[in-house]
Amino acid sequence: MSNKEAIFLLIDVGASMHEKLEQIKNDDNITRLDFAVDCIIEFIQQKLFLTTQAHIGVILFGSDEAEDGNALYVQEIIKPDAQLVRNIMEIKQHDVPSKKGGDIFDAIDKTIQTIDDFVKTKKFTKNIFVFTNGGGDTNYTEVRLRALNKSLEKSQCKINITAIDFANKYEPGCDIEDINFERDENQNDQQNMNQEMLLMIKEKLPNQIEIYPTNIAQKLYTQFRTKQSTDRVSFRGVFEITQYIKIEIELYKKCTETKLKSLKRYSKQAQFNTSVESGTITKDTIQFEYDDPNMEPIEQENVIKGYYYGRQLVPITQAFEEEMQYKAEKGLKLLGFTDQANVPRQQFMGDVSCLIAVGKAEYQKCLASLIKACFQLKKCVIIRYVYNSRSAPRLCVLFPHIASNYECFYMTELPTTESIRDYQFNSLKEPTQEQEKVVSDLIDKMDLDDIRSDSEKEENDDEEDKIEGLKPKFTYNPYIQYFYQTIMHRLFTQNEDGTQSAEIPPLNPRINSYLRPENKMYEKAAKEIEAVQQVFAFEERQEEQDKEKKVYWRDLISNMENQEEEEKQLEGLNEAQREQLADLKKGKFIFDDEKDVENVSDLHPIEDFRKMVENKKVDLVVKAVEQMQKVITNLVNQSFQGSWYRKALACLKELRKTCINQEEVQQFNDFLKVLKNEYGQKNHKHNKFWELVVTEGVTLILKSENLTSDVTFEEAIKFNRSNQDQLQQNIKSQNEQNGNSQLDLEDEIE
Repeated sequence: MSNKEAIFLLIDVGASMHEKLEQIKNDDNITRLDFAVDCIIEFIQQKLFLTTQAHIGVILFGSDEAEDGNALYVQEIIKPDAQLVRNIMEIKQHDVPSKKGGDIFDAIDKTIQTIDDFVKTKKFTKNIFVFTNGGGDTNYTEVRLRALNKSLEKSQCKINITAIDFANKYEPGCDIEDINFERDENQNDQQNMNQEMLLMIKEKLPNQIEIYPTNIAQKLYTQFRTKQSTDRVSFRGVFEITQYIKIEIELYKKCTETKLKSLKRYSKQAQFNTSVESGTITKDTIQFEYDDPNMEPIEQENVIKGYYYGRQLVPITQAFEEEMQYKAEKGLKLLGFTDQANVPRQQFMGDVSCLIAVGKAEYQKCLASLIKACFQLKKCVIIRYVYNSRSAPRLCVLFPHIASNYECFYMTELPTTESIRDYQFNSLKEPTQEQEKVVSDLIDKMDLDDIRSDSEKEENDDEEDKIEGLKPKFTYNPYIQYFYQTIMHRLFTQNEDGTQSAEIPPLNPRINSYLRPENKMYEKAAKEIEAVQQVFAFEERQEEQDKEKKVYWRDLISNMENQEEEEKQLEGLNEAQREQLADLKKGKFIFDDEKDVENVSDLHPIEDFRKMVENKKVDLVVKAVEQMQKVITNLVNQSFQGSWYRKALACLKELRKTCINQEEVQQFNDFLKVLKNEYGQKNHKHNKFWELVVTEGVTLILKSENLTSDVTFEEAIKFNRSNQDQLQQNIKSQNEQNGNSQLDLEDEIE
């Protein structure tokens, strides 16, 4: 079946269509023609946004302006656009003709000829939508009606008739033998005759014609729709169950996320034309070195990627990157089985696909037996999925599904350890038993599985009569639907000067219904909601004022204007005066040292050491470690009766922590051995410093703290002859600060 559609809209503009709509109660005096136009605009809007393969034409019948007195061709069949919608909207201002209505059957007959002339041998789905009150006279007899049936059957054209205040007793979808040919007392003779003739066509061609009364048509045309997609094979390959069992399979998309189409930006200075690319705004990126004052552009082929390894930037060429990527063979490979309860719904990632076996009958039997076994044991299959030889492997899960006439696996992607991020939150207050009970009762009452009230359940407690709330099939994405509504509003709403309005329309009530639960649920759970309000004390919190504000273009433009004024003020000043004035505006002073720290001073050694280590421009870690070692030695040697021992010890602890994080383990261990040899002697005048180091439990960096070390816990105790419990406690606290315990490292490696 082709996705292309050829559609004709037949609109009856006779005098009866200009009368007030009766079947649907309204206070706005909406006419039948207004109702038809509103339905058509909703229909065209869906075609505009959901498909690009529809061609629509419009025919008015029942107008006095037509040459033949029956039909007036308003617009030839084209792809729908804004002008088509404007033409439809103008029909509401159509003059009231003298005739009661148009000839339905003559209009259908001529439309079939027109649509066949347009389609010819092309593959199109042909549809005719008729909007009428059925009040027009017709010259068609049974003979001409049989000829119309043959023409309709030959054309394979489908007809949808919207009967406005007409054929109200007809039930769409009923069986042929249940069609009611009785006359309706609320209709005039002409309407009853037209209804009978339409039902005769329906009896002969039940699959090509359908009649929708007003109330049903309103629901059909005004309800939201999703884009219809054709089932296509998304993957075809081999499913490796074991080394010796491999079957051919295919994947079909079962459920996918609906995304908005990418929008193009056009310049207002250029004349808009959809057939050419003139006027489109394109983004051009120019790359240059950040320290180049002339900003000479660099060609794309001369640019390669770079990744930071610590403080060092490592360039990676595209060829090397492709060579380093993991390459796997295309296909699916079974990794294992697990209980379905172990794979919660919230861990599903991406789309859902349907997996079936193809090819030999043995393949289908093999997969069917696996599906049935998993279904009976409530197991799911964990697999590795590789789309092609150039794509990365993905971890996926297969859930068995057994329907009345087929069996398959549903496949979706699962997260790996790299995909999961743990966020720490403050603990909540421990709830009381009463609070837990009222919340549990509220959850039970708000269950969407059955939204009927308790009284309705008592009247009929049959499981088949359950009413599920917010069914996904009838709950549409409010974001996308509101986007469509806004586009249509701005398209047809103009300001006084003729420009398009930039105002956002109010949210459609139908869209708002998707953002709010069913009203029945509130009524049903009113008692439980009141109980929650009594148990929990709700307090209004003031919003924090220190949040970052959004930056708007007008602010940037204002800043640029201020910058131009500042440049005018700087004219006539020398270079030194310019720099001095700029520093003052930034809140800086001449004596401020804005240069990067390059040496560890004796005055603020820890601060200087941290700044050197954290320098992102230059790797100064080795230099900082060497200078910190000298500072520690100087502080100890220059101490008088231990005056600088505590400061030297603090520097030593900071040096140890940094060496663990920066992979400078050997440098610290060697330095600590030097300190022991120097100050560990009992007769040394600074022996008290080494005793302080031992008391504080500062020892060699262990292998449990950094895998590059070869020092064990026993060797560390023997090294400084310290208390084992104190040393173990210090190492544990050090590991908690660094987050580099041996267990964490082993888990990361695995």
